[in-house]
Amino acid sequence: MIISHAQILHFSQTTKRNYQDRLMNWLLQEYPECFKEMNSSDTYSWLTKTINKALEYGIDCEFETTQLVLIYLLLGTNASKQHSWFEATLSNPELHATGKLRILFDHIKKEGIPGIERINWMTEVLGEE
Repeated sequence: MIISHAQILHFSQTTKRNYQDRLMNWLLQEYPECFKEMNSSDTYSWLTKTINKALEYGIDCEFETTQLVLIYLLLGTNASKQHSWFEATLSNPELHATGKLRILFDHIKKEGIPGIERINWMTEVLGEE
């Protein structure tokens, strides 16, 4: 059996869309206050852009992508303009996704940005601080 490039692309897009739908429903349930000013179309568009940003930074697994989406909820979509360490960390080609997120969480903790305890699952899921 041979799978064509078109089939792989179709399955990839379907998988991404399914993940995005699940994530959007979960975000609206768990963090409704973050989306109260947006209609559903705007929310879906924001999430699409945020997931695409994650992919650009080499973050392509659901767990890590969800963590980055939550970081964007906490810091705002202009985080790279507000925090010099944000872009430097995400664009570092020597770091894997989990390492990038751990470093981002370390910076957020050091700066005392409130709300991190609500979004940081890294320690709970992966262990160690």
